[in-house]
Amino acid sequence: MNHMKVMYYLKDTKKEKQILKLCSQLGIHTRKIKEKDVNVSLSTLAGISGAVSMNQVEKTPKGYEMPELLIFVGMTEEKLDEFLTEYKKQGIEPISLKAMVTPHNISWSVYQLVAELIKERASIFMGKQ
Repeated sequence: MNHMKVMYYLKDTKKEKQILKLCSQLGIHTRKIKEKDVNVSLSTLAGISGAVSMNQVEKTPKGYEMPELLIFVGMTEEKLDEFLTEYKKQGIEPISLKAMVTPHNISWSVYQLVAELIKERASIFMGKQ
């Protein structure tokens, strides 16, 4: 059974506690992403079976440091809006990299998702100049 889930990678324990509390209040499951999970597919981390995994998993470069990250799994738009509204209301420090697991990215590794999010942010930023 697919539950709504927030998968996260954080170094800040205060922020982690705040997010865990928020998810608990909203009835959302959580999963902490560890450094060693960087080359694991989103489907595996989310516990979604039946997803096709890609043959070519891009390996992380040596010395790669994972940035803070929130990944939403199985959440409706309404629940996501509720989460983000409460997140702001509770004054939790912003996390710039956020994504939903979609049919398009479900077979990606955490590293591939982060790389894509960084590219998207850069192109949005460049477009605003």
